[in-house]
Amino acid sequence: IGGVIPVVNIPGIKPGELKLNGQVLGDIYLGKITKWNDPAIKALNASLALPDAAIAPVRRADGSGTSFLFTNYLSKVNAEWKSKVGEGTAVNWPTGAGGKGN
Repeated sequence: IGGVIPVVNIPGIKPGELKLNGQVLGDIYLGKITKWNDPAIKALNASLALPDAAIAPVRRADGSGTSFLFTNYLSKVNAEWKSKVGEGTAVNWPTGAGGKGN
């Protein structure tokens, strides 16, 4: 069993402080949430001073088990992700920069 952990790098936010749920993660990767101070993220992180800065989603570009795990999770927690993108080792990502390998 493996795990996939979203990693963020936001000035002023310490490791482990930011909370994201599956709906929000799916909306980020659908391109619907584009700024760290989006109301959906702020609702989960009321005590944080989130910047008005762009989110730069990053993902695997090649087919992989990691991509399957992440897209399978997003399909379970975000209905729009499931209907528009789905799950698999290689999907048509709506947004984000792809990199080959881990």
